[in-house]
Amino acid sequence: MRGSAAKIPDGAKATAIFGLILIAIFWIGTTQRGYAELAEAQSSEFSKNANLALALDVQTNQLLTGIDHFLLLIKDQYEGASDRVPLRRIVAPAFSSLSGITFIGVTNERGDVVESLQEFAPTNIIDREFFKVHQHADTNRLLISEPVLGRVSGRWAITLTRRINKPDQSFGGIAAISIEPRYLTQLFETTELGPLDVMSLVLTNGITLARRKGEDITFGTDISTSQLMREQR
Repeated sequence: MRGSAAKIPDGAKATAIFGLILIAIFWIGTTQRGYAELAEAQSSEFSKNANLALALDVQTNQLLTGIDHFLLLIKDQYEGASDRVPLRRIVAPAFSSLSGITFIGVTNERGDVVESLQEFAPTNIIDREFFKVHQHADTNRLLISEPVLGRVSGRWAITLTRRINKPDQSFGGIAAISIEPRYLTQLFETTELGPLDVMSLVLTNGITLARRKGEDITFGTDISTSQLMREQR
């Protein structure tokens, strides 16, 4: 007896095709909703991060601008022809209650500390990178150092400096204010971050002034070869 294939009724074919179409429509719709939800989540996260970065930018700039105001006052005192006002009278009232300040002072052109708000033994900083930058060129700008171990305070600090010129505009030394890294981490400490989120304040050379990942806050990390710095450049 010859075998023969069972014939599928046309109605059953139509039902099967209709079912496949429904499955395809459902799959496409689910995929599109998934993409839409992912895009919405990413947009929300990007917006949150942008707002957080802006808040950090504003906070940091306000802090650094305030410190630079006093550096310019000290610079003017040392460059002026009239008698100088003691450093303590210029800055002590503004910084007396701030425990994060580790040093406020002035050096001469040889790098010797000649005046300081803090007590100090004879100290020389001629080998510090920020001193060399001011020594070699008058950039007329605020410099922010990498975190270094202070020689007067013995504590890790970020040093903000301005060049002081002699009357003939040659190099006469620097005005310096040093702050502990935690002085810059107020926003870091109050922001809710996930365990894999990273929040960083970074110098253009890729050295972090402050960096938080999860609950850990660090400083002085070199991320110059990271994707972040490559994209920034």
